Amino acid sequence: MIGAILGDIIGSPFEFDKGNKTKDFKLFTVGARWTDDSVMTMAVAEALMNVGKNATDNEIRDSVVYSMRKWGRKYLEIGYGGRFLNWLNEEHPTPYGSYGNGSAMRVSSAGWLYDSLERTRHVARLTADVTHNHIEGIKGAEATAAAIFMARTGIVKEEMKEYIVREFQYDLDRTLDEIRPGYHHIASCQQTVPEAIIAFLEGEDFEDVIRCAVSLGGDCDTLTCIAGSIAEAYYGVPDNLRAECKKRADRKDMKKVMKDFEEVRLPRKKRPKPEKKAEVKTEAKAENKPAENEDPQWTEMLNYYKGQNAAKEQRVLLEFLREAQQFCGGTLTNAVMEKICTGLDVKPSFLALVMKYAPNLKTEKAAHRLTVCGGKKCSSDGNDKLRSYIEKNYGAKSGRVCEKGGFTYKIGGCMKKCKNGPCIQWDGEIHTGMTPEKLDKLIGKK
Repeated sequence: MIGAILGDIIGSPFEFDKGNKTKDFKLFTVGARWTDDSVMTMAVAEALMNVGKNATDNEIRDSVVYSMRKWGRKYLEIGYGGRFLNWLNEEHPTPYGSYGNGSAMRVSSAGWLYDSLERTRHVARLTADVTHNHIEGIKGAEATAAAIFMARTGIVKEEMKEYIVREFQYDLDRTLDEIRPGYHHIASCQQTVPEAIIAFLEGEDFEDVIRCAVSLGGDCDTLTCIAGSIAEAYYGVPDNLRAECKKRADRKDMKKVMKDFEEVRLPRKKRPKPEKKAEVKTEAKAENKPAENEDPQWTEMLNYYKGQNAAKEQRVLLEFLREAQQFCGGTLTNAVMEKICTGLDVKPSFLALVMKYAPNLKTEKAAHRLTVCGGKKCSSDGNDKLRSYIEKNYGAKSGRVCEKGGFTYKIGGCMKKCKNGPCIQWDGEIHTGMTPEKLDKLIGKK
């Protein structure tokens, strides 16, 4: 919930396209303040806590209506839409068919309070349809709450994306660079929630997600509120930003709700963070191929899950497989499956049996894994041209299987070999000084 409030505060000065559509800005600039997004987030959280996990549908609806009207009337002049203001003041309030993004910006607490994705979505729907009972308004609330639930329970981004696209039909294949030029202030769920999720998918940590969201412009406080709510569940919130949130949302009732919520919300699955390691210089062979150059992030991830007893705990093993799938660009290749079996000392038959319980895991359609360095230095050294070559000549798309080349393909982060770029990884092994000709030879193209 703090992630949602921070997103609201940080995004508020840039609402109505007031920013420069850049990630380079001061986080807490002049005019940064909480708005109706934060107030309604607090109201819904209070309502759900008051009735408890096992409340009936009517109990949840009644509690949400009461709490939102109580908070809304107390904090009246902070940016509500006209129809919502009317709803606040009606004697017998009823839903008014809205598909506005208000249903999604206030729902974050639902992602933290329930034990299953199904229950989370059901409660999110109930919080929406007291006002936003249009299908898009309900969809926006459910999608946001589902993303938060998946993020806090350890589901990796690629699997989150697949679920949201399948369940809610949002177009998440766009990039921020593609969205940004024509994006403008619009307050609908269908033109805010997908963009907020894309900002989360592209962001590399909590603060970066916030900056990605603000860089789009538009209904910036709400968009960033939604993106921040998901980012908190996935990355957590840095202590300094958490303290700043509590400093700015300083009303007594707000402090109480935040404190109570921290005590009752379910825990977040912490994700392993790869340590930054000093680059080890090795003498390259004639084809610029290091003899031993296993990806340190893979090693860190494997060691983490070994420490969590993944070989014996099926739940932990499935978490590892999901994260490994994202690492591999969307498919678990034979080579990676062999590494998992060897690293965890488990039999392939056992691994196959466990994977039957996770239909979203994708296994061998490609024998190899190709990752192209996405770092700025490599791009300037020719990786942009190399990526164009791969995508044009092999028909490859990032995050998908390239059947023509027999590999999964993705654009990765910097590989820390900047002096010897362009760089790629082939089955986890880094190759420097890459050219289209060398790549064809590596892939085995005749």
